[in-house]
Amino acid sequence: KMKNETKNDARKQTLSRNLHSLMTLKRVNQSELSRETGVPQPTISRMLSCASTPRITSLQDIAEYFGVGLDYITGKNNLFDNYVRDISSKGNLLDTEV
Repeated sequence: KMKNETKNDARKQTLSRNLHSLMTLKRVNQSELSRETGVPQPTISRMLSCASTPRITSLQDIAEYFGVGLDYITGKNNLFDNYVRDISSKGNLLDTEV
């Protein structure tokens, strides 16, 4: 495989893994996720099976539904999103004392 193909495969696998984890945590199936986000169920299925890379708008809708950033769902920056989620669960970010 060419270098870009390998990189794309790794991205698809990361997206699939993160999406599956989010769906498990929120206890939603593909049909429910489709209904809640407007992303077609076949698109969600292809994302989970690493068959295709979705449009950015689909990723945005899914990330918004789960309350995570695009960086989290695509695997670009898991640590930062976890930190923000931990802080924000304690209240408004602006009210947090440093």
